[in-house]
Amino acid sequence: MMAERRLPRPDELNGGAAQSRYSDAEVHAIVDRALARQSELGTTHQELLEIGAELGLSRQTVENAAREVREVQLTEAATARILSRRRRRLTAHAFLFAAVHLVLFSVNASTTPGEWWVLIPLFVWGLLLVAHAVFALMRGISDSALQREKRSHSERLEASSRTRARVPESSASDGRAPDVEQQSNAVEPQTEARTSTNG
Repeated sequence: MMAERRLPRPDELNGGAAQSRYSDAEVHAIVDRALARQSELGTTHQELLEIGAELGLSRQTVENAAREVREVQLTEAATARILSRRRRRLTAHAFLFAAVHLVLFSVNASTTPGEWWVLIPLFVWGLLLVAHAVFALMRGISDSALQREKRSHSERLEASSRTRARVPESSASDGRAPDVEQQSNAVEPQTEARTSTNG
């Protein structure tokens, strides 16, 4: 009769994994995947301070560096948003200019083909469009506009982080057992049934 085959225990499996050997390609693949997952999770501020302490950096130095990097990121994001908004407005202005003058040209050609009065609004509005383009693409960004955009961008980031923080809490609450109120509501009908039976 054949001997019954014994399944390995979890501690044996762990011990076997500890004794496993990996090739260079496997090591690179494992490390790359671990780094990718760590980058997805991100690094908390406390972890950043701990990394700085391991490197011999003071807490104040890390705090100042983090504040400076954050300020640079906010400035770049605010500048990009302002320039993008200017380009969108200029594009909308150009489309409106083309659409209106196409209609005016059609009206001019059908009503008074010999008198090209459409050139007057075309010239005047064209100058305004050129001025708008110069303003949108070449004019600098004032400090006040940059500060307003940075505050707005910072508020949006804080609101987004608060929303992401509430999602795990709601997921955890969905996975909890029924609360005391729900349990009491489930017990009350049984109590009333027993009372009516005894009565």
